[in-house]
Amino acid sequence: MLTMSPCCIYQTLFRVFRFHKTDCMSSLLVLLIVILSVTTLHAESARDMYLAALDRESSLTDERRPTPPSLEQLHSLINQYEQIVHKYPRSGYSDNALWQAAGLAFDAFHRYGDIKGRIKGERFLGLIRSEYPSSSLVTQIDSKLQTLVSTVEHQTPTSSPTFLRHIERTPMADLVRVTIELDSEVTYNQEQLDNPPRLFFDLKKTETPAALHNTTLSYTDDIVRKIRLGRHPTSTTRIVFDLNEVATYSVYSRYNPYRLVVDFKRNNNQVAAAASPQPPPAAVSPQPPP
Repeated sequence: MLTMSPCCIYQTLFRVFRFHKTDCMSSLLVLLIVILSVTTLHAESARDMYLAALDRESSLTDERRPTPPSLEQLHSLINQYEQIVHKYPRSGYSDNALWQAAGLAFDAFHRYGDIKGRIKGERFLGLIRSEYPSSSLVTQIDSKLQTLVSTVEHQTPTSSPTFLRHIERTPMADLVRVTIELDSEVTYNQEQLDNPPRLFFDLKKTETPAALHNTTLSYTDDIVRKIRLGRHPTSTTRIVFDLNEVATYSVYSRYNPYRLVVDFKRNNNQVAAAASPQPPPAAVSPQPPP
């Protein structure tokens, strides 16, 4: 009975009145308890999902964390809030889930230049306005959108570029770490490609020293074979990593000074390269990455 739809419950209630009139009061009481139980279970499920998402968000955005949440972590958490709305669209927690998801989507846009994040955030707020018009959050939507517009307007294209200071590749027992040091935090896009396997980062409004202009850093072995740097339009620096049997990778930031760190994990069956200091890589002929 707990899995019955409301329609089935009402049909059953009708049959009880029609064929069992003598026991209708007791049957009615039982069915009302079932209906209330179904509603309560749904509310608790939505509540549990929402509180779990809030707890995860609190952990990821805690100021005591050494690094801010990555773009992948923000996307995953946004999806977690969306699942609440998809599963329980009439729950009292769904408008709050959309509100939290919108805030995370805007954070992805501000922190990483994620245009899709901005579009998603605006769509979430629009859903609150159209699907939950009685929500107390509706009156706060215009203010949140205005804050977004003001932030974008203050990101002027004439601001000074960020300079890439240094790139270091460090082999370790179970991974290869590449550290990109810059003089301030930057927004970036990243994408993984196949055939051949490679990963690239587009660093926005970033300049490189002359020694690294359109340069390829080559290595004779291990899972990161080349690091290629090139210039793209709108003051964007592209860094491409040519990979060889990388199991997984992770990206995070360090501060004072600002560093973008990429850890490339080895496959379990690979033999770790020696972790002793290696000679600096040789730069091949200048050549912009694709």
